Amino acid sequence: MSSWSMPLTARQLRQLPVIQPIGRGQYFADEEGLIKAENTIAILLRTGIIGLKDWLYWVGVLVGSLRCECGWPRQTPKHIILACPLCTN
Repeated sequence: MSSWSMPLTARQLRQLPVIQPIGRGQYFADEEGLIKAENTIAILLRTGIIGLKDWLYWVGVLVGSLRCECGWPRQTPKHIILACPLCTN
């Protein structure tokens, strides 16, 4: 089973890089040097807690089917970023 198949546990979330404030409205992740908005997106993608069908279904939102619009069985961040033919340039 892939580590992307379910959202992270509380223990796994605690192991993510800590976001440190460095000034008013400025944030960075330990090694990544991301701005706050980029950091937020990165954390949501890593944890799977993002508005894709797989997560919405997991938290109890009625989404109909977990299937991606391209026909893949589950709409997950991993699928959208790496494999979805509808999201390629």
